[in-house]
Amino acid sequence: TQEYLNKTIEVQGKLTSIDGTSLALENVVFFALSENEHIPDSSLLQTEITVKGRCIGYDSLLEEVKLDQASLIK
Repeated sequence: TQEYLNKTIEVQGKLTSIDGTSLALENVVFFALSENEHIPDSSLLQTEITVKGRCIGYDSLLEEVKLDQASLIK
């Protein structure tokens, strides 16, 4: 966790969930979009996307990586 904590990283995977401004890749990487980022529509579900955001940690209980200030990269 310390290696990536508070660093901007780019991850790629299948978009599996859209819940307001929170999205999930592969049900293991969860991220909150930046305020100025538009929310993708459901047509992107189950497609490969790339996301860039700040790593805010790993939740060992839920086994999830969390990012904030994220933006979609096409």
